[in-house]
This record gives sequence, C-alpha cells and structure tokens, in this order.
Amino acid sequence: MNNPAIRLFEEAVKKIADDSEELAEVYAARLRRVIAATNDARSTIAHADLDGARILLGGAEHATGLPTYNGLLRGVDPAGRLRVFGHERILSFPLRGPNTDLRPHRELIGLTLPKEPKDIPRMARWALQADRTSERGFHLIKPVPSDWGGDKPRWDWDDELHPGPWYNPDDPVPPIIEHVHANPNDEYGALVNTGIDEPELTLVRVNGATLGEITYGNDVFQAAIRENPRGDLMLVSCSPAARSMAAYMHEEAGFDRTIHAFNNEVQHKMYADYNGGKSQIGVKAMPDATVAPIDMVSSFPPPSGSPSTPWTHKTKC
Repeated sequence: MNNPAIRLFEEAVKKIADDSEELAEVYAARLRRVIAATNDARSTIAHADLDGARILLGGAEHATGLPTYNGLLRGVDPAGRLRVFGHERILSFPLRGPNTDLRPHRELIGLTLPKEPKDIPRMARWALQADRTSERGFHLIKPVPSDWGGDKPRWDWDDELHPGPWYNPDDPVPPIIEHVHANPNDEYGALVNTGIDEPELTLVRVNGATLGEITYGNDVFQAAIRENPRGDLMLVSCSPAARSMAAYMHEEAGFDRTIHAFNNEVQHKMYADYNGGKSQIGVKAMPDATVAPIDMVSSFPPPSGSPSTPWTHKTKC
C-alpha cells in the first residue's frame, strides 16, 4: 500500500506483534478488510453534496428530510459533509485478554473504535494486562494545585478503586468493554473508509443512536456477547450521550443488558509488574460549587428494569 496515511495504520498494527503475533494477525486482517471495501461493489458510500449537508447530529439531523438508507449509517466528516456508509467500512478491533493460567483461552472482552493509529496498539496492550481493574471499578482523577503556580491544576489519579455499578463481588461477571472517542458536543467518532478510488480513513462524527447501530451491527460485539452471555456493556468514552445510544440498543436492537457510561473525561493507563501487568480506567472528577457528590457513571437498564430513569453511581470527591 503506497498510501502514506494507510501505512501509519499498518505500522501501528505491526507493533502489536511485540505482545501477541496472533492478535497482530487478526488486527491486520481487519484493517485489510476495511481497506478492501474501497472497491467492493456491495459497499455504498455517498459524499452527500446535498443542500443542507452541514447538519447537527442531534434532532436537526432527523429533520433534514433525508431519505432512509437501507442498512447504511450516517455521520458528518471534519469538513461538515454528510457521509453515508456501511458497516464494512468502519474500522474496529477486538480487545482480547492475556494468555495466562487463570485466563487460558485469551477471552474476548470487547471492542475498540480507534480515532488514530496510536490508539490501536495502546488499547490492545491495555486489554492484554493480566489484572484489568476496570472489571471491578474505576479511579478518580482529581485536580490538585499546580506545583508551578498559576490557575491550571495538576490532575492526579487517586489510589482508591471505586466499585463500578457493573461489578458484583458475590457474582463477579466482567463487563463487555467498548472503547470509543467522543467530543464535548456529545458526538462519537468512528474511522470510516470514505475512499472511492483509493482508501481514505476519515474520522466521522455520529450521534448516540448511530453509535448504537454501529455497536449492535459490529461482528466483534456480537462475538463478545456470545462469549460473555451475562456481562453488562461498559462504554469507555468521554461523552454523556449514552442515553440515546442505550435507547437504540434496548428499544430498537433488543439488547437486554444494562449499559454503563462515564459522565466525564475518561483516561486509561497500564503498567508492568511481575504478575503480568495491570490496566486501569480513571474518570476526571469535576465537583460543583457545593462540592456535592458527582454522578460519575450513568447506568441504563433494559426495558424490563427502569428504561426511562437510569440510576447513577455517586462518588464523593
């Protein structure tokens, strides 16, 4: 492939071989499949040079009078153009655990929708750590006064692992993890092959409902819910737009498990140790004026529970 931008993704995939050659081959095959969709006659994509193509991803999107594209998805590219694309053009990768005595089958724990090449090896390695503390909870990232003075605080991870609402110590079923980037406008990002003659990976912004369509139609997600038939879905993202995503998953797709989503910026880190490494999730704690407890996680149960009123997990900062 002579495309410089695509080569960056190919090189990122190769880095995974340092940790798992088997997983690197899986990632490379998925990248090739998305690139090949450029010339796939079954794949339909529209640049949408239409009147009013610069649209909002909220209610305005559905008020534009655009036709319903059978089996296709819609989003907006960085230039504000509407993009219409099929599932086969979306870049996604499986998150798999380590091969250890306790986890001998390298289980499928979820999926990642990368934003850029460096996300690919980073999230693959994060998932490969032997102790994924995110299966049990999360850390708070708190502002502390800067050592250098000034108004900008320094952000420190606290040591305490706060139990997540997806975790039951009496019945510890790990959640299915979906990692996806988001922006402050409650829009999620997905890399889509928007190329027609040559492959071109474009970060397309989608709303929560469309993320639900992307998720439920994703082959990795379908494999994950088969392999983990009881785990909830944990959305690792920096957007509180999960309500509309959960509504689609529950009401349209029929997904019958609780969906948990963080309400603020999420970070992840990992470090090596003699026990196979540890990975963590942290959430920025933003107290209000009264330093009241913060709703760090919103949980959306399926309709058989309380579909209209999600409960929230409160953690004091």
